[in-house]
Amino acid sequence: MSKPDTLKPVNTPEIRTCLGFNAGISTMPDYLDFFGSSSELPDYYNRLKTGVHINASVYHMIKRSFGVGLEYSFFKTSTSGRFLTETSSSIFLFESEKYRQYVNYLGASVLFQQLPDVQQRFILSESLSLGVMFLQLEYQTTYPNVDQSGYNDISNNMVLTGHSISAKLGLSAEYRLFKSISVGIGGDFILGTLKKISFESTGPDNYYSSGDDLELSDPMDLSRIGCSFVVHYYFK
Repeated sequence: MSKPDTLKPVNTPEIRTCLGFNAGISTMPDYLDFFGSSSELPDYYNRLKTGVHINASVYHMIKRSFGVGLEYSFFKTSTSGRFLTETSSSIFLFESEKYRQYVNYLGASVLFQQLPDVQQRFILSESLSLGVMFLQLEYQTTYPNVDQSGYNDISNNMVLTGHSISAKLGLSAEYRLFKSISVGIGGDFILGTLKKISFESTGPDNYYSSGDDLELSDPMDLSRIGCSFVVHYYFK
């Protein structure tokens, strides 16, 4: 009886580069603390906590099970809602607000891999990264204005930006479909807290206001946890 074919280890010396891609869902458990008591917030604010992430990485494999490289992560959430407000004419009309949030991460990273089975088709991967997290939060509120000339909507816009030192931990379990490609599932955790923020605000009648590196009385916790579909590609 012939022995089953075995694949060469993916970290053999002739394979020097590992590209990684994963996409999935992440959530920020403590994010809404920045906005105050969660019981006083509209339900649609919860959608700002959870969204889609896309991660990419590239590593130079120094040894069979160890590589160094870079990691990038993009995370987006958004929400919108409206509520009744009373005008000066004692008329109730709807006021609306919209949020769009983008969080980017870039950092240096190390990768560890193990091949636990004899045929070397299963791969366990761990990554540890240190870098910088960038936030851009766009906010728009639209409210009705009623006067003698009639009714019209007035909009105010604000953009908040900031960055902080951050760390990222990733884990995955994968199966080698081919010598150069493995797929699997994974999870990651990104730690980051924003203590300073800059803003730009615009409104009607050419209103404009801005501020740079303003200290937050309550830091914004951007730490998140996520799960992903993972793909790794290996080549020379």
